[in-house]
Amino acid sequence: MFGNKNTVPTRLNKVLESVEQRKKLDAGRLLDRDKTFAECSITSPTGETSTGIVIDHSKTGLRVRFRNHYRLPRFVSIRVARLGVHRNAEVMWQDKGDAGLKYY
Repeated sequence: MFGNKNTVPTRLNKVLESVEQRKKLDAGRLLDRDKTFAECSITSPTGETSTGIVIDHSKTGLRVRFRNHYRLPRFVSIRVARLGVHRNAEVMWQDKGDAGLKYY
């Protein structure tokens, strides 16, 4: 009367498959990250510089923690002497004192 009962299991299966795919993606991404504790220097396109600590890194990017709630612009240059990194990066997310950066 209110809809096709046969579509409910199909929709539920699609949702469950999506959740499982996301779990696999997240697990793979986390396995590729190396825990780190290295000081870094981040420079904005306007030349403003801030320092932070790299919490973890991978071949595609890193996560940085700041002492204060520093708000990064979308694109930055990052230098991590201990890791030999001096690259441009895009800020993918920011949450309080942490930020996720993707190399480009």
